Amino acid sequence: MRGSFLLLPLVLLACRPAEVSDSAQDSPGPGTGDDGDDGDDGGEDDGGDEGDPEPVDNDGDSYTEDVDCDDANASIYPGAEETWDDVDQDCDGRIDGDGSFSGSLDISAEAVREGITYTFELSCPITLSRTVGALDYLATCTPDGDDPDAMDLLGAELTLSPRVSGISGEAWEDRSVLASSNGWDTFGATTITWVGWDDLSFSMSLDTISLDMTVSGVLALDE
Repeated sequence: MRGSFLLLPLVLLACRPAEVSDSAQDSPGPGTGDDGDDGDDGGEDDGGDEGDPEPVDNDGDSYTEDVDCDDANASIYPGAEETWDDVDQDCDGRIDGDGSFSGSLDISAEAVREGITYTFELSCPITLSRTVGALDYLATCTPDGDDPDAMDLLGAELTLSPRVSGISGEAWEDRSVLASSNGWDTFGATTITWVGWDDLSFSMSLDTISLDMTVSGVLALDE
């Protein structure tokens, strides 16, 4: 009996569960934040970034500022009617008749030497540019090199260029400078008129004692 009495306390001691320390009870489980949740915020937007603002129509012409080249003027918008006023109404990046044009000029000339009149017919390529109120053009003519009268009276090369470069509106009227490779030059009254936005007519007349000339041609906007 004595031996059995001694074993009973040992068995009870061995079956008692271990005590949990205070630090183990207070520490959060794995994968949790300090407040005990699972620490996953889901990557949701916190509402601080609302993206770019939508474009607005400041002048009330039904075209917003991202496509309207002047959103402070209701008469200017894509597709508006263009007028000759040095302003780009239709927002196509082109003001009035600006651009590069090319074509050819037909020239009829009468030159007088020692009382004898000589006639010449020429076709001369011409290029013209108009940009922001400035005009420039150059026509180059090459008379027949096998014709000694043409070489003597006109020269191996004739050029036409503007005397002044300013332009506004659909027409330009001033004088062209006619220069010869023979060393002489003179002026001819010139008119350039835009038939449409993409075409123009060129005309010039020259009337002197020794040389008369008429010039005409049509130029088209380069593609």
